[in-house]
Amino acid sequence: VSVQVAARSVAFSPNGAHLAVGCVTGAVKVLLTEDLTKKVAEQHHAKEQVMVIKYSPDGTKLAAGSNDNFIYIYNVMQVRGAAAFQDVSKSARLRRSKPGGARRGTWKGR
Repeated sequence: VSVQVAARSVAFSPNGAHLAVGCVTGAVKVLLTEDLTKKVAEQHHAKEQVMVIKYSPDGTKLAAGSNDNFIYIYNVMQVRGAAAFQDVSKSARLRRSKPGGARRGTWKGR
């Protein structure tokens, strides 16, 4: 499988239909698992590599944690049997920080 850039993280959707790939370029690519050459969606909001990517347990959200200290959250919508991804990061996102060496998440709503 080639996503044309180096991958840093991967996650299967809860129903197993999609494979989300976090790339060193900051891109998030979603592939169809029955044919990994078919790209379902691609988003590029992170300024640095995507270190971790996870679906919510119900499969309605996809979160991508980047080295730019933000967690980008996408809505996953079913459209005619395929998934579509909508960026919700512009209105709401999490910022990771390490004050005093401890990790914590801060909600950044706009």
